[in-house]
Amino acid sequence: MGFGLMFIGYFVAYLGAFISEISVFTYILGVGIIILSLRKLIFENKLFLVSSIIAILLEISSIAVAIMGFMGTSQSHIAYLIFGQAYQWGAHLLNIMLMLSIFVIAKEVDVLKIKVMSLINTGFIGICVGFLIAYLAISDQFAKERIMFVIMLLQVIFAILGLLTVFNCYMKICYEDDKNMEKETGNPVIDFLNRQLDNPFNRKNKPKGKK
Repeated sequence: MGFGLMFIGYFVAYLGAFISEISVFTYILGVGIIILSLRKLIFENKLFLVSSIIAILLEISSIAVAIMGFMGTSQSHIAYLIFGQAYQWGAHLLNIMLMLSIFVIAKEVDVLKIKVMSLINTGFIGICVGFLIAYLAISDQFAKERIMFVIMLLQVIFAILGLLTVFNCYMKICYEDDKNMEKETGNPVIDFLNRQLDNPFNRKNKPKGKK
């Protein structure tokens, strides 16, 4: 269905973004892979179509920023400012739309875990956007440093939770008829967190024995 490819693109785009020196290039590659993953998903619900449009605009903005950076264009240049803002905010908007799209498809197939994870992650991304706005709005350097720390922490949280959400889509939606659902990513951190998140849902759905 495309979630396996989306997982790779999401990993490259949103975890690669933490390396600031190459973040624009990881977005170009990662978002390009996400666009490929959405080719079939756009037929599942309209939000995936909206996600693909945002992803294409983000891809264009990322390429434009990379080209202007390579050419030595001043960051105060109007074109750089426009594409730079589109690149920064587009990344968050795409992430929100992907999570909402996943929520809709998880609701259709009634997978509670994915519904909960996608909504929680949407909340984390929204809170992060709120702190970003606060960071831009205030001038006190002491406060800006503290807010930036919170922003970085939130970015780590929603990047990892987003990966777990997409991976669970790959396991439970694309392979819903598969009896062996013990697929793993090979990343020990992500696989461990995914198993821990599975535990409360498995306990909830476990039939009670006789007393």
